[in-house]
Amino acid sequence: DIWSAGCCIYEMFSSKVLFSGRTNNLMIDKFMHIKGPIPRKMVRAHLRSYEMMQRMPFFNDDFQFRRQDTDPVTKQDIVKLVTYTRPTKSLGDMLNAHLGHGTSRKLVNHLRDLLEKTILLDPARRITAKDALEHPFLRSDVAKTAKKKKAFDATRGWR
Repeated sequence: DIWSAGCCIYEMFSSKVLFSGRTNNLMIDKFMHIKGPIPRKMVRAHLRSYEMMQRMPFFNDDFQFRRQDTDPVTKQDIVKLVTYTRPTKSLGDMLNAHLGHGTSRKLVNHLRDLLEKTILLDPARRITAKDALEHPFLRSDVAKTAKKKKAFDATRGWR
């Protein structure tokens, strides 16, 4: 799907996993660091579905995230209630940290825009495959020139 494609493109560019985590809880936490809070409408649906399944939801009734963690001293599992009001990491900064020598900033900005559109939590708002293929990142003269002149190195990006 489009979400997976966006994550794979990020991983090919940076050699890093975009939303790494051993558990769903940790991956959701990573998502909110990059994208900000999950919309309340989606949290309400999550709460209803987890109630029906008789499982502990990732959020409480006040929309606080139940981040599962390990106490550094006792090594016991703990839950911290966290409220995200905005992203704490910038996807652009994350991409710029992996710029290779000679990599076009314009191309990286196009990549950031494409990734932002692929990793929207609401699938109805994500970019379609057809529109993604027409996105400036894939259609730009910079991308075409880079593809012709240089090989893509997964550990360094376009070189």
